[in-house]
Amino acid sequence: TDPLLSLLPVLTAVAGGLIAARFWPLAPRLIARLIPSRAAGSRAAGLRIALAGAARRPLRPTATVAVLSATCASVVFAGAYRATIDRGAADEAAYRVPMVARLTTGPTLIRAADVASGPALSSAAPGAVAYPVLRTSATVALTSAENASVELVGLDPAALPRMARWRPDYSAADPTTLSRRLATLTPRSGIAIPDGARMLTVPATGSTFQLDVIALVHDAPGRSLPITLARRGDVLVGDLPPATGRTLDALTLREDTAAASRRQHTTGEGGIDQPARTGRVTLGQPAAAGRTLPHDLSGWSVTAPGRGTPAAGRLVLDYRIAGDTTTAAPAGPPAAPISAYVDGATARLARAGVLSLDLGQGHRIAVHVVATGARFPTTRGRFAVVDRAALAQAVDAVTPGAGTPTEVWVWAPSGDHSRALEAAVRQEPYDRLAVESRAAIEHSLRTDPVAVTASRLLLGTAAAALLIGALCIVLLVGAERHESAGELFAREAEGSRPGTLRRALFARAAAVVAIGVPFGILTGLALARATTTLVAVTAAGTTPNPPLLLAAAPAAVTAELAALLVLALTGAAVVAAGSLRGQQPIMPDTDLR
Repeated sequence: TDPLLSLLPVLTAVAGGLIAARFWPLAPRLIARLIPSRAAGSRAAGLRIALAGAARRPLRPTATVAVLSATCASVVFAGAYRATIDRGAADEAAYRVPMVARLTTGPTLIRAADVASGPALSSAAPGAVAYPVLRTSATVALTSAENASVELVGLDPAALPRMARWRPDYSAADPTTLSRRLATLTPRSGIAIPDGARMLTVPATGSTFQLDVIALVHDAPGRSLPITLARRGDVLVGDLPPATGRTLDALTLREDTAAASRRQHTTGEGGIDQPARTGRVTLGQPAAAGRTLPHDLSGWSVTAPGRGTPAAGRLVLDYRIAGDTTTAAPAGPPAAPISAYVDGATARLARAGVLSLDLGQGHRIAVHVVATGARFPTTRGRFAVVDRAALAQAVDAVTPGAGTPTEVWVWAPSGDHSRALEAAVRQEPYDRLAVESRAAIEHSLRTDPVAVTASRLLLGTAAAALLIGALCIVLLVGAERHESAGELFAREAEGSRPGTLRRALFARAAAVVAIGVPFGILTGLALARATTTLVAVTAAGTTPNPPLLLAAAPAAVTAELAALLVLALTGAAVVAAGSLRGQQPIMPDTDLR
């Protein structure tokens, strides 16, 4: 609503024109110095006559320079800003959908990772690749009493170079460099489960009263498959979901729903803390489909406050649960900080390059900041981008199964393969998911009625400015011809050739063009940059995300300026060529005194 923004193009163009006009009186002197003093010939003579006339009567050329500079600024601004909002539509679509399509959970609540797989997509669209993405939230401490939410995005680092329209304001590092920095070695140390096995059994003796025992299984695509095991005598039994490349990676004990609900009510409503649930369970060697698995649990470790004691082929687990969990998992070295690409505000909170992020329930994840940037596609606010497999391990430790990817980005080579992939994700079984297409979003933004009208308005502004600029040069030559009629008569009568005088008229127009056009180009670019910075809306009047970046559109602007120069100089040449065509010098109608 600030009127200054509406007047900004006009004020800037006028200011640029006035600056060019102030420079014009100096131009004849500067150009005259460039002409060799001994230069001869009609061309040099014509140029000297033109400069002499411009120096004696500077008012009309000065005004023409100002008008020409302002019109050139309008042409450059209209072309550059039109290209900027056009680029903004493509950037916004790529920010929402970094690849060909983005699949997320739809109304059926089916997870995208359970439906979209690489082999299935490749059969529908040759060359298509599916990149599972895990998205969750964490908090970072700003002060001792204040936290801020951070969006954690886990993806395959190899996906970064295939993201569309990566912008320099995302990060100083290019996608290939980021991919190399984020790559994290995440070994799979679980117990392999044979393909085709449909049941998992774990011998267990001891107390599991009012506890849920959850077996965390991962498959080849990286999905986390939590299986609640039921107690049948001295055996824990659970059905295995069909998948390939499965491994048993953890066994978690937590209070069942009824016990957890009672604890929350007595603590929240009565202010009474319930005692922790304690006990001991001895876990034997797991089996699948009636066959024991190749490894036992004796080498597994147990998270505090529980404690594990290895025995011959077994693991004795002493648990202490008070609203939290106790997990047994393969022992390994202490987890190193995960490499992360983090926004600048959050990165400044790091100590020695390491950030501690709270995942909830007392679990934290340490990330090592390897790159910073202003933003990352599909995020808003603070973010941290990490390797998906490493993030899945961390969040599965908090909630078994939470490490399953929440969405899938699909990519295909541009052209027919990309269009085939877009058509494939609109059909079964992907119609059960929420599907976003980058091409469809970009088309919608470009064809918005307000955006189309704004683009046409800018194009019309450029065309009108082009014609006005050319007309002012033509009128300058005609006016100079009539105003200098006495001088031209005298020079022609003294023996100057008419062709030399005609070249003087054209040279004066060319000098005006040589001064006005460069000033106009600089003014137009400055105006386009200022407008892009100050006017934070798209052509449709909405706030762009990401913000607009100036697109100078050199090809289009050069073509428009070339058209302006051709029209202006051709018109000037025609008017100049039509002057002084009589057989004898013609006495002007003005007093020569």
